[in-house]
Amino acid sequence: MKETTDSDDTAYSSGLTLSEQPPVDTNVIVRPDTWNLSSVHAALFDAADMKNTLLEAIREIATGRTPREFDDYLTEIGVTALRGAYRTPCINIARGGKEAALNLLEYTRQLGTGHSPLGPGFSSDEEDIRSGALPILREADVTPTVAVVIDSEFTNPDETKASERDQVLSFVVDLASACDVTLVAESQIERTFLWKFHRDQLPASVECECNPSRRDRLLSAEIDEKVTAAVDELGEDSKPVKYLRMLDDEGSQTLKYDDFVRETRVSRETVRYHVSQKLVPLGLVDRTEWYGKAAITLTHVGEVYLDVITRQSRLDECVESTPNSSPQGVCTRPPQDGDEGTAPYKAEYLPAYEHHAAAASATENGINLVKEPVDWEQNDRIRWVSYDEDKDEAVIAVRASGEYEYLVGTALALSDPKLLHKTLTVDRLEKIVEEVPDCILRDARNLGITDKALDNPSEFRDAIVARGEEIEDLTTKAENSEQRSAIRGKIMRWSHGLAGAVVHILDLAGVDLVREIRLPEKLDAGRHYEPLAESIARSAAIQSAYADHYVGYRQLYEDRDEKRQRAITPDIDASAPVGSLIGSFVIRGKDVHRFAPVLKRRLERPVELHEDAPEFNIEIPIREECGREAFEDVTARILWQKGMHPTQSVVSLLYGLVGSPYDAARALSKLGNEDNTREIRPDELRYALARLGPERILPDMAPSVSSIVYTLLCAEKRLPQKELAERADVSAQTIRNHRDKLEALGLLHVGDDGYRLLLSFRTRDERQSPVTPEFGDMGFMDAIDALLEGTLPPGRYGDPDDPIAGVLFWLPEPWLLLDDDRLCVWTKLAATLTGTEIPELVETVTMGPEIEQIAITETTEAIA
Repeated sequence: MKETTDSDDTAYSSGLTLSEQPPVDTNVIVRPDTWNLSSVHAALFDAADMKNTLLEAIREIATGRTPREFDDYLTEIGVTALRGAYRTPCINIARGGKEAALNLLEYTRQLGTGHSPLGPGFSSDEEDIRSGALPILREADVTPTVAVVIDSEFTNPDETKASERDQVLSFVVDLASACDVTLVAESQIERTFLWKFHRDQLPASVECECNPSRRDRLLSAEIDEKVTAAVDELGEDSKPVKYLRMLDDEGSQTLKYDDFVRETRVSRETVRYHVSQKLVPLGLVDRTEWYGKAAITLTHVGEVYLDVITRQSRLDECVESTPNSSPQGVCTRPPQDGDEGTAPYKAEYLPAYEHHAAAASATENGINLVKEPVDWEQNDRIRWVSYDEDKDEAVIAVRASGEYEYLVGTALALSDPKLLHKTLTVDRLEKIVEEVPDCILRDARNLGITDKALDNPSEFRDAIVARGEEIEDLTTKAENSEQRSAIRGKIMRWSHGLAGAVVHILDLAGVDLVREIRLPEKLDAGRHYEPLAESIARSAAIQSAYADHYVGYRQLYEDRDEKRQRAITPDIDASAPVGSLIGSFVIRGKDVHRFAPVLKRRLERPVELHEDAPEFNIEIPIREECGREAFEDVTARILWQKGMHPTQSVVSLLYGLVGSPYDAARALSKLGNEDNTREIRPDELRYALARLGPERILPDMAPSVSSIVYTLLCAEKRLPQKELAERADVSAQTIRNHRDKLEALGLLHVGDDGYRLLLSFRTRDERQSPVTPEFGDMGFMDAIDALLEGTLPPGRYGDPDDPIAGVLFWLPEPWLLLDDDRLCVWTKLAATLTGTEIPELVETVTMGPEIEQIAITETTEAIA
């Protein structure tokens, strides 16, 4: 097996280089006919040397292992392609199967094409390419040498889309973790093209070689000399070194001067001094231009320097981390929920489709609970942020296994520097200060703004960032302190205050804010739900307002006299004594239905009202299901990014077939981009839905129904009943049990040659003559009529006194079927497919005192 070293973070010994021609010892030269990911992958494994290396690697890995141990090891190193089925021919090769090698090579060649020898249920996507042969090649004793030759077709935008180039280069970089790869750019034109458009995907050593301004080529001895000089001058932890680490953290290893100013909160002159007087003379960075702005980029010397000081730092830590043990130095404590030790909190940025799904799922000034049977990675210390400038819309997301994780994650997400610099620009802050009276900012909104901050609003923004950093530092201190509980209490108070201040100032800036809370599975109601619900309720009170500016919590619940006395008391409008939540909450998780009643109860009384609470309420609408408008919104958002737009039948299918707007967004995000705007085609929708997997198709139905419909989504032709049963892993009787209902709702067609879903196959004929479900011309009552006709015996179907069939007779009451356990989900499906809104499942929870209603006659008499 390949050896690794402590300094090798990827644990792989091979790499990527750039050359004007393939090296003389190259085993495999890749020149694909078409520049897309699957073609490049197929061309790679058309080469005999690559096939032989793969087969030998499998035999080497299998040596000394039982088939079960071999299968476990393949899983451990990441061989999960084709839902794990890729491991089967590998195991057969180890057993000496005669046709196993041919099967494996065929499986490998079809990875990423959308097809596989196993049939539609195992359709292969881009991820399968990275989880098929590559993990095996990384374990091989022999490292193949591969040259990928790019040509004028690769760099021609009319021949190769930017997204396809991105995928190919990303794969080449991944391939370099398993092979010695040379990226061959035969002309300076092609190298310059890589520099201009794709250098953020390439390692610094390759990217520097592409730089048209880079004419010098340093020898190894020269690099060592420059690195030694840099270590002597800069050390390991000076401010210039922090700039280098920031560059190294960027995929492009390039940052604009403005980025340094924002991230480090120092002046542009300070940044320029360190760059021009320290980093450039030492050869650690180059000045460049990045999207029209002055920037600097990390050089190969800078990369080697960072590697040297990182290894030295690891050695120092290793020596210093083994002191003599002392009984007095031991501090034990029970493990805490969501406790990741001393791992730092960190921000990650939401994919665009998740941002749009969260925003579409949100109920304006309310809370939406979205049932999603997905558990995120077990780390409460990651928070997610994103901002859509076109919509002036911010989304933050935190995984909350308890109140502490929720509060800290939310405060740190809202104080994220990049998010604040995008949402709270200096112009916006200055406008707020100009237009909103000081007393409102201080004593109604309770923002804690000082006179100095009013003179320089950007300092207020910097103070928010600094408070977030203080909270983060305190969390580390709390982990190692005997006063852990006291410090955590301080952290939670600060987090409530910081989050509240940011939410209110975002509201003043006109930014729409969605807070997404990701609820892990299987939490205990008393131990986890109660304190979490209490914290969310308290947050909602702090992050709410009456009459635009008066903070709900300070007016209704504040128990400190000095705070209440300082607050401005609002004049209550008796005709509208109602305030509202600022922005929206979306709570996602498999168990949100268990959390809902606890949350509603807590929202009604976050804490005790104080005696002099003014006569107004905060009303918070709560939804437990997403309506059609959420699916319309998310579908339009995602398809707009793709250069497409939806039809009503597409929205109906998504609303009916998938579990949430997140599923819809996830599916549609798999589609490619179009240059000219057009409607999405039915065959594209089929492809997108098939990407989700059976568990997210009709998730509220019996699993057998989901499996049948998903299998038909993946099919490339009609399926006989026997084949459908085998692929769906259900019995023929089960198919017959559900057939009539699926046919009645216009989803299924059964003919002499088998079953099909009424959605275009991905063929030329059906693209030209689209096939769409029949419900488009069906009304809700017609769908219910057809559903009951296919469900009930004739005697019951025609009986107006029958408790089920009676809903069809005058006066028709189809929504009564929601009370029937067997027909409830089918009734909802009939409604969603026919574009009929299901009766609102919105409950309004009221915070605040009971307000005595004045009769109209009393009001009239008082006026008279």
